[in-house]
Amino acid sequence: MVDVPPVSGMPPEIGISQQQQYTSSSSTAAVSGDDMCASSTLKDRLRQGLNRSEYDVRSYYKTEGCCQAVARAQRFESLTLAVISFNALWISIDVDYNKATTVMDA
Repeated sequence: MVDVPPVSGMPPEIGISQQQQYTSSSSTAAVSGDDMCASSTLKDRLRQGLNRSEYDVRSYYKTEGCCQAVARAQRFESLTLAVISFNALWISIDVDYNKATTVMDA
């Protein structure tokens, strides 16, 4: 048996038939029945993914009570994002203008 060196970029434990599979050009090859089956399966999985409803954490909230009403409120969401944005702005200003050499001195 002839010892063929591995293709560059491939681990040496990959067999010769697998190396040929990676290096051969399949652009002119005819599509086999297995490829058509895999293609239709892939299309079905893609369609199922597109038809799936968008994830919304609010669907797991309780339907009654004060806390769930606050958590579902648009004003609460806007206020939370405003606080996060202000915090990011404050951190950037503090980092730019704070001349302390250690965190303890800041």
